[in-house]
Amino acid sequence: MSKEKKAKRPFSIADKNPYVGVILEIVWALFWILFIGPVIAGFVTKIFAANQVTLNAEIVSAVFSIIVAIILLCFYKKKMGKEFVGYFSNKNTKLGLLLMLAWLGYWVLDAIIVAIFSKIGLPQPEVYILALQAGVVEETVFRIVPIFFAMRHRENKKLVIYTFVVSSVIFGMIHISNVNAGAPLDITIFQVVAAGMMGLFM
Repeated sequence: MSKEKKAKRPFSIADKNPYVGVILEIVWALFWILFIGPVIAGFVTKIFAANQVTLNAEIVSAVFSIIVAIILLCFYKKKMGKEFVGYFSNKNTKLGLLLMLAWLGYWVLDAIIVAIFSKIGLPQPEVYILALQAGVVEETVFRIVPIFFAMRHRENKKLVIYTFVVSSVIFGMIHISNVNAGAPLDITIFQVVAAGMMGLFM
């Protein structure tokens, strides 16, 4: 078996029909992050509870979701990282990282300034963990995983465009679940549309 076939073997089902494969990859990532992560977190919480140590179940679940997402990132990088060889120069990569850090710095500084002048104080550490979970999980599931897969079929330009559109639509539709959290239907619909458009243009 050739090296190329060995590299594609773990994703052979998705590779047979890449258009369906994009969706399968997203569902696969969601399964690991939203099911396996919380299940492991549940076991950990019970173990600590048996030793009379109470943990915040939501925060523990968030932490393990982040850990699973990072493991997925490492897995996809190892299996598909070579697909990006030659597509990004060191100069562009460094520029991209600098822009990301500048953007992150802006939001952190903005949060600190608002907290100081509004006299509400800085958020509790749990808030940062939940915010980190949202960023890491969403970008892993709806950007990195499908993009890594699409790069395996980069000769199909339509598939690359399709990947961005479909991942953005699914990302928007996921926000329908906000209704179960008590969000008004009209606000939820706005969030679905806004999240989908944000994913498409970012």
